[in-house]
Amino acid sequence: MKQLLSAGLVLAALPLLGLSATPAEAKPRKAVVTMDTGTAAAVQGVGCERVAVRARFHGTEEEIVSTVPAILDPLESNPALVVDDVIWRDGLITWLVRSGAAECAESTSAAGLRGRAWSAPEQDWELRYLGRRYVARVVDSGYRRRTDGGVGVQSFAGLPVARLYRRGRLTIRAVERAFGRARSKRLDRWGTCHARWPRIGFTGRFVNYGLNPPCRQGFLQEAAVTGRRAKRWAVAVDNIYGVVAGTSQSYMRWSGYRLGDLGITLATKWVPYGGWRRTPSATATLGGWSEPRIDGFEFYIGAGGD
Repeated sequence: MKQLLSAGLVLAALPLLGLSATPAEAKPRKAVVTMDTGTAAAVQGVGCERVAVRARFHGTEEEIVSTVPAILDPLESNPALVVDDVIWRDGLITWLVRSGAAECAESTSAAGLRGRAWSAPEQDWELRYLGRRYVARVVDSGYRRRTDGGVGVQSFAGLPVARLYRRGRLTIRAVERAFGRARSKRLDRWGTCHARWPRIGFTGRFVNYGLNPPCRQGFLQEAAVTGRRAKRWAVAVDNIYGVVAGTSQSYMRWSGYRLGDLGITLATKWVPYGGWRRTPSATATLGGWSEPRIDGFEFYIGAGGD
């Protein structure tokens, strides 16, 4: 009886000390988000033949909302060419392009059965689809300097990053309350604690510049989503469309994003050190040789201090 009473007193006292037991069943939350992906490509063909443009996506046929261009749409880069069909199967979407009916007939009659060659310069091919993902919501501070440093990351899979940041409570304990206990924690030689949640591909980097143990009392400085689980995530910048793994670098370039030192910069925040300046708060990392594609995400939060 005394042991039960003592245990109850300890649990009751944890909130008063700013601590809490980490629930074993805690888990990150998924949300429905509209994702935006695609590719950028030029096309060329001959006569009436159909030419395929392909892009990969992590979704199903039932989740597709729209494609640009759609069936029977003329190409933006060459209106004489049209999309004859759009096919999606097994995570691959294919646009079939041909010359228009009049141009096709004129081409074959003038140049024989094979027909004349035709082409269109590079343009973007866009796919939007719905799905349930772990969502990282980010606000791009742009050129509007804010007194709080312009916190970019708002939330990770339901974890209220911005709110906890403002209250000084974005700690490793707070992340474990939301995601469950970290599978592993490793302290590197620079005093950063790397805590991993491999089930969702999430790694948090925690620091404590007050010299307290960062693996127990650290603040979330940076985070990353890597590996095969990255396809379960989407990064929604300014609450618009979610950027997802598998998207080609060429498509991101056509969408207006720029290539930074670590990958494609999705959003920035203002930091006060070294004079006010902007630094990436969300970056899409790239992998692959023939056509680089997004294979993960890096985030800068700065809860341990800028």
